[in-house]
Amino acid sequence: MVAIEMVDGLILEGKEKEFCVGYAYGNNHRKQFPWNEPRKRSQLSGDLVHTNLCGPMQQTNEGGAHYFVWFKNDAIRFKVIECIKSNTRDVVLACLKRFMARLKHKMRNMLKILRNDRGSEFISVELKNYLEQLEVKQEFTTNYTL
Repeated sequence: MVAIEMVDGLILEGKEKEFCVGYAYGNNHRKQFPWNEPRKRSQLSGDLVHTNLCGPMQQTNEGGAHYFVWFKNDAIRFKVIECIKSNTRDVVLACLKRFMARLKHKMRNMLKILRNDRGSEFISVELKNYLEQLEVKQEFTTNYTL
């Protein structure tokens, strides 16, 4: 501020310019993460669907739901969000069945890969049998964004 005369009457005596390590680190910019190859989206609607369950929320919606489950079609990025009152496996399986019926009816396609975060709501014998019956592969990941 003294050097560019921002403050009138400010006089600093005997102060040399000191190197500030914190300032240097704060103004140091890191390089971007390298992209080995760009992520490729699935080509056909229904080839890959991401899903996750979120909640419990502090506020309930008008219907009294504390949770929501979402499905995201990777090819067209279409999302379906369904509010639910509990996070039990049978409720999540019922939501998945409704989504599958909608996918088959609207998109004329069947699901090939269902990707989730390996949450307990997606690990059940009933869900595994249902997906095996429809020949759907289940994949797991840890980084999700809605």
